[in-house]
Amino acid sequence: MLVSLIISAPITDCYGFNLLVAQLKKFESRGVEVKLYYIFYDFNKYYSGEVVEQLVHLCKGSDLIGVSLLSSAYRNSIQITGALKEGVGCPIIWGGKHPTAVPEDCLQYADMVCISEGEDTLCELVEKMLSGESYDNISGLWIKKNGSIIKNQLRPIENNLDRFVFPDYSLSNKFILDKKSMTIRPMVDNDLAKLRKWYPTMITRGCPNCCTFCTNSTDFKLRKMRSRSVGSVIKEVKIFVGLHPEVKQVFFRDDCISAMPIEFIQELSSKWKQKVGLPCSCSGVIATSQDFRKKMELLTEGGFTDFKMGIQSGCEKVRRFVYARVGETDAIINSAVKDLHEVCTGRINYYMITDNPYEKEDELVQSIRFTSRLRRPFSLSLYSLNFYPGTGLFIRAVNDGIIKNKNEALQESTMVLKDTYLNKVFMILRYFEVPPFFIDLLTSKKLYEHEWFQSVFDVFFRFLFNISTPSRDISKPKIRKVLSDLKWKKKLNLNEFFRWIVWNPLELICICCHRVRQVWN
Repeated sequence: MLVSLIISAPITDCYGFNLLVAQLKKFESRGVEVKLYYIFYDFNKYYSGEVVEQLVHLCKGSDLIGVSLLSSAYRNSIQITGALKEGVGCPIIWGGKHPTAVPEDCLQYADMVCISEGEDTLCELVEKMLSGESYDNISGLWIKKNGSIIKNQLRPIENNLDRFVFPDYSLSNKFILDKKSMTIRPMVDNDLAKLRKWYPTMITRGCPNCCTFCTNSTDFKLRKMRSRSVGSVIKEVKIFVGLHPEVKQVFFRDDCISAMPIEFIQELSSKWKQKVGLPCSCSGVIATSQDFRKKMELLTEGGFTDFKMGIQSGCEKVRRFVYARVGETDAIINSAVKDLHEVCTGRINYYMITDNPYEKEDELVQSIRFTSRLRRPFSLSLYSLNFYPGTGLFIRAVNDGIIKNKNEALQESTMVLKDTYLNKVFMILRYFEVPPFFIDLLTSKKLYEHEWFQSVFDVFFRFLFNISTPSRDISKPKIRKVLSDLKWKKKLNLNEFFRWIVWNPLELICICCHRVRQVWN
């Protein structure tokens, strides 16, 4: 039996998928072969005909094809599913965040949909296909059959996470979409270079928050905080490090590790420092976690150097009444920021959202000003709001007529901000420690309501960032690149040269002004 599983993501960014497919290893002794296709591509573009044709050719002979997708990959998943149905002709199952939120929509294209966590559902499906039994009654599976939908009951969530097999990162039967050649090729050793320096893992599942923009809120069962044992994650990491001693850091991709009890944090910190000793970072801490400072101190003592925290909006009203982040007052966030800066030894990152139609202009100004007053240094991850199916904001936007075409809404990129003046000001805070008084000036409506001022500012923004619209895909000018062009291309890149001349003094001035203010206060 051949099972082909497809995901539009790099192997480093899909720990859940890698864990899922590892559970099928137990079927190897019974002749089950699993092939994995990591075909990450621009969600706003269709795959080329050549790529689709090659995928179909590679999947020929499959007895089951699985497609794991987020909402952003919906359109491309429809494209490849249609081609695979025609060219391969085996059952196709969809799984992931998007099918869990809107299974009936997905069954317009897929034969089956896995709802919620899929480790046991997929294994039971393969087991029944191997034995020739009907799989019509598998819990967690919705099936399209004879023009109707079989809606099986949801599978209970798994609390014993230790029983799952660790992800397998061997090169065997793994393929990637090479963006340079735009061909699907076998994975080679160099494709895992990033993974071997920066190993991703998870020790918990769930999140206590129910944010209206987040897909976690679409499945209340999955919000329950659960964890593997500390010994389990240490064993996983030690096995990988034993095979790849070049690993420099471990990245915990958990949504909210700080929500775990302090006794758990204490055990993790102590045993990690004693048995692993590698520095690590964490993608999820929330300001409202009980004993926040103590937990950050314990994690730092254990080897955690970098932390990421979601703030989402600098306007308390928006956080509470639009995003449903109850309890996150300005005072609590500022307290958490203070704790992170006094405890953390590495990099601190904050998540913020813009382009929210339910955030008024004056509230966005408040958010920008709040961000400018956060203690530096920190890095800022600024995202354009996406409406994900099944979330509170998606439903609200549909009812209010903001979303007129659901499928088009899925293709909006979180990485590209709308071309507005305030977004450009917000983007500057991502790269420069602009003093609050100057941000207050730039966000003064008496100033920016004048077209001439916005025109002048726009020219400066285009020059400084070398782009016309706000985007997170911005690179700092480098004199090395200027000198390289001069050496090899025999010409001076004047634009890059002048950007470098302006960028560096401006960066230094902003840092000095902001840090002096912090010390003074």
